[in-house]
Amino acid sequence: MNNVSNENFGGIYLQDDTIYINIKNNHYNNLSTLKDLSDVPIEISSVDYSEKELNTLHSEIAQKIPILEKKGVTVSSIGTKISENKLIITLEEFKESHKTTIKEMFNLKPSQVMFKQGDMPIQARTSERDPLEAGLSIVNDSAGGACTSNISAQNSSGEYFLISAGHCGIVGDTYTQGGRTIGDVRQVVSMGGRSDAMAIEISSSLASDFLYTTSSQAIQIANRQSESSSFEGEELCKSGNTTGVTCGTVSNVNYTANYNGESYTEQRLVEHDVTTSCMVDSGDSGGPVYDGSTIVGIVSGGTNLSGGCDNESTDLIFTHIDNALGDLVLSGTFE
Repeated sequence: MNNVSNENFGGIYLQDDTIYINIKNNHYNNLSTLKDLSDVPIEISSVDYSEKELNTLHSEIAQKIPILEKKGVTVSSIGTKISENKLIITLEEFKESHKTTIKEMFNLKPSQVMFKQGDMPIQARTSERDPLEAGLSIVNDSAGGACTSNISAQNSSGEYFLISAGHCGIVGDTYTQGGRTIGDVRQVVSMGGRSDAMAIEISSSLASDFLYTTSSQAIQIANRQSESSSFEGEELCKSGNTTGVTCGTVSNVNYTANYNGESYTEQRLVEHDVTTSCMVDSGDSGGPVYDGSTIVGIVSGGTNLSGGCDNESTDLIFTHIDNALGDLVLSGTFE
């Protein structure tokens, strides 16, 4: 992929056991040789927009959601859909006038966006959510204490799970969300190693691809970052039960954290972009780390957490989602 700049790279996705590589306006260069070198079928497609362009537009719209709400337009979610080479915008009220308002405000072309009818009510993280989203408050009914939900996943048998941090529970613990029982912990990968993750078995009706950010906004997860694609200097955000949405810059892609004598390896460290507040606190564990509509990781902890949010130097430590799902032998429901 070194022959393709970010300005021309349209993203990669897997569908029906074939890898699809999107390149803007036929800037293929020598990529066609990949098809001969790979054991997996590869298709190279020409698209209108780079992934960078779509993600930039995604961020611009997300930042102006409060302005849209003042105009009477409520955006339920925004997703960057690589396979469609466009944004998917879900509206609470599916009106032509609302779609027109968004298209005119951002000068959108028909090929850049698809609008969908929203069906998710505006609620708090602690309210009962159906289906479940990443970023919600979940409570260990067996041992007490709250953590944060991550993405929904499934195994090869078609069973569904809600992911969170492994240190939040043990196998057999019962979890609730919004006061109702959602399921029991089926698998835990924790106590040292590269992953701090657990899987709570849930019904298929509770699984979703959405990520809670605020009471009036959700993001539809469309992609998973590969572990090899993470890099120092990457800008990421997290959504947590305690501190909400905070963002920062990856400062270390191979970080070892020692919790109570157990070493977690291959973690990532994110430094907060805002120096006047902490990035993570107790209760945020398990929450999603993300970049636009791409899921990147699971909140594991933070530096200098003994002082809580009174300690403004607290930075985020997270497990990469690729490592976690690999160790749990699961895949995201969006994949």
